[in-house]
Amino acid sequence: MSTFAVHLSYPSSPPGMKLVGKRYVSANAQQEGLPLVFTHYTGAHKELREPAIQKLFDLHSKRPTPAIRKAWAFAGNHGEAGVVNAGSLKSETNGLLHSLLSTLPPSSVSYRAIMFVEPSLITREMRLKHKAERRIAPRSCAR
Repeated sequence: MSTFAVHLSYPSSPPGMKLVGKRYVSANAQQEGLPLVFTHYTGAHKELREPAIQKLFDLHSKRPTPAIRKAWAFAGNHGEAGVVNAGSLKSETNGLLHSLLSTLPPSSVSYRAIMFVEPSLITREMRLKHKAERRIAPRSCAR
């Protein structure tokens, strides 16, 4: 898996604030396929997604699934983004990803699926209680 990092702003970025993204491409990436987009969650940096991204790439290479072209992970104030935005974060609270979609022009991009996961808010007991459901969900969603 290869990676490439970017620092960018969007139309309503507070002065000096950058959105930091990292692109992941599988060794056997397809020209056509789905791009996956991961955003940060409470108290986590974008690299925390790397094991899940690697697992998705590995699963894709072993069985017929929708092609994955690449994956992107973004953060505004955690990990590398915290370093890049250190000066801006000291002066006020900024929520880059929390309002990003409300500032961009409408897009004609259609989405096949959107999944929201906030693992840092799940207790171990709750995770274990729903373990079987989580294993069934990917199979039931496969087409």
